[in-house]
Amino acid sequence: MGVQKIHEDDPSRDVIHFDGDLIFKKETLQRLVDVRKNTVVVDTFNKTDEESMDAEIDENFNCTLLSKKATKGVGEFIGMSRIQHDAIDTLLPVLDRCPPKS
Repeated sequence: MGVQKIHEDDPSRDVIHFDGDLIFKKETLQRLVDVRKNTVVVDTFNKTDEESMDAEIDENFNCTLLSKKATKGVGEFIGMSRIQHDAIDTLLPVLDRCPPKS
């Protein structure tokens, strides 16, 4: 797993993750680099469908759920995120429980 390897090599490094099939503007990536906190990028402009990974957020704009079964989604998670180094230890056990993509 890439995140785990990066964290093992240098626990002070943050990680920016994006799916390999994304096409995005340079400004989108720059904003993700500049934000300096845990972040997921959500498309709030296009309609979602049953295949969308919808994001639910709270009143402070914290993402509370990413799921295809979200009922209060504000938009689709597009596969871009920033993970702060101090959150990686919490994230890795969660990722270990996820089934592999087929």
